[in-house]
Amino acid sequence: MRRIERIRDHAIVSVGRACLFTALGMSVMIFGLISWPVLAMKAAAVASALAMAVLAYKGMEARRRSYRKSETWLLLGKRHDLPEPMAERVIPDILQEIFWRYARYAAGISVFFWGMAFCLWALGPRA
Repeated sequence: MRRIERIRDHAIVSVGRACLFTALGMSVMIFGLISWPVLAMKAAAVASALAMAVLAYKGMEARRRSYRKSETWLLLGKRHDLPEPMAERVIPDILQEIFWRYARYAAGISVFFWGMAFCLWALGPRA
């Protein structure tokens, strides 16, 4: 169904854009802490874990909130081609799926940063 794929595409753009801005903020934080690489990696790990928690929470709340209060609704031009009962079921399901997908990505990124922090700590100079 092309109508549902259109909604999915807009949901991906909506959530992905928010994640991109979060990644931009994390990059600035990492760059600011570059003099302390272990601390920078730990901070990035904590920040990405926090992003994962927020995304997971938004995924759990997606079915409880009206889809008309989402950015996806605005990107759709405040209209869709689905019957209203179907839209009330399909759009929150799509949003939940997308939020959880990005939460899994953030979890993987957090694990990566924790691993980097451990490697830098283990290989670093001993004082």
